Amino acid sequence: MGLPAVFDILERVSQNNLESILSSIIAESNLSNSTILIHSKDKDELGMSNIGLTLFDDKECEYDGYSSFPIYYQRKEIGLLNIPTLDIDTDQGQEYIPDTKNKLALLINRHLTNTISKHCLGKGQELVGLSEHVLSLERFIERASCIDCPVVIKGESGCEKLSIASAIHYNSDRKEEAFIELNCSAVGENNFHEKLYRYAEMSKGGTLFLSEIDFLDRDQQNILVDFLCVSSLQPDNQVSANSVNVRLIVSSTKDLKGEVRRAEFSQFLFSSFNFLEVEVPSLRERKEDIPYILQALLMEYQIFPSQSFSEDAKHVIYSYSWPGNYSELNRVVIRLVTLAKNDVIGKEDIAKHSPELLMTAPPHLGHSFLAQNLIDDLKSKKFTRLNYLHLALQKSLIYIANNYRERITLQGLANNACVSPSHLSYLFKVHLNKSFKKVLIELRLGHAKSVFVARPSEKITSVSYEVGFGDLSYFEKAFKQQEGMTPRQYKNKVKSILPALQ
Repeated sequence: MGLPAVFDILERVSQNNLESILSSIIAESNLSNSTILIHSKDKDELGMSNIGLTLFDDKECEYDGYSSFPIYYQRKEIGLLNIPTLDIDTDQGQEYIPDTKNKLALLINRHLTNTISKHCLGKGQELVGLSEHVLSLERFIERASCIDCPVVIKGESGCEKLSIASAIHYNSDRKEEAFIELNCSAVGENNFHEKLYRYAEMSKGGTLFLSEIDFLDRDQQNILVDFLCVSSLQPDNQVSANSVNVRLIVSSTKDLKGEVRRAEFSQFLFSSFNFLEVEVPSLRERKEDIPYILQALLMEYQIFPSQSFSEDAKHVIYSYSWPGNYSELNRVVIRLVTLAKNDVIGKEDIAKHSPELLMTAPPHLGHSFLAQNLIDDLKSKKFTRLNYLHLALQKSLIYIANNYRERITLQGLANNACVSPSHLSYLFKVHLNKSFKKVLIELRLGHAKSVFVARPSEKITSVSYEVGFGDLSYFEKAFKQQEGMTPRQYKNKVKSILPALQ
């Protein structure tokens, strides 16, 4: 009866709008007389006309000669898949109908959530494709939006974490209230308190999304602890998570459990958030979704309807590792559709406007390897492996290696690399999964250890100033956090080992 064809059609048209998807299933599959019915109460929300679809008011309506299969989302019937009884092959039906219904439910709800998100946030959600990774995320959204508890969304920079957070909100009972994002990686050290409490008040009754929460320092984490604590002594004008009835969703690029073990993240905060957790796979882990994402982005940004990508350009895009994930692909598509000379965007356009896509690093020089060996390379001033990084990041790392003893700021690095501070911060996070401060501190500590080995009798204060730390207590604290021992303990350990090595 052609149900296997439904899968093929779903995969080919999943990047289109919902009406196109469902109409194509009806028109192109061997279900020639079948219908997909969406309850009319959802029609306005779904933004669909009556073309190619059958809408109905009576949930109990029946069609003679048809077998009806309810389509459910969150255990609520949202439509019916009606198939002529004579066309049903029992063996195929048992195999394909349940999965087809589930996919239809997720696609219908994806469209609904996308429509609401565009209306409320000015942008649609970015979950595109039909890989098992994406469908698994959407199943998580379906479950997580049914319960009112914190959610932790983990994933590399540039993944669709905001889309998942907003989808959970707009499928929950709080969907009529505000959804507010506070980007913790972009907030200043001194105004986090003011922004947190103001954004919490703005999201009263709704959802507050704390993105990139792993970027908060310990002082900022303590402010968040105070915000989460319930106290009967709280001033009348002081809001808290409890007093404003707000749901918290947080995202992180790092493993928060590991950060807690390393004393980089508050155990209390982690316990407060660790109810539901989901990890967003990187784009390189689900490359089968890239063709659908590329087509969806082209449809969104194309300047002329005739614009398209050549086969060789598609091959380059499909083969690239996308360290910046969806966000990077989004920027590249915008750049190419805007700057390409011809309507058919080719490999030569990529070479001119996004040459990094053609510079594939050898497997042994992956990002984890670069990050792991970065400090040793900077200490020894071996910069060969940096050639596979963004040029602005290369310049910044070389500058740090040559000037680590001096006072270095993000603004100064950005000026030297001819980029904005926010973009440079993004490059550090995407390529190295570290802030520039973290790299600088690790490099200074690496040099300090070398000094202790070369001159074990050197005073700790002298070493601290020699490698660029202006504050002895900060040096000792940073050293202990990284090495698990104080500088004095490290010196004593070196002294005990040196005689055996001589």
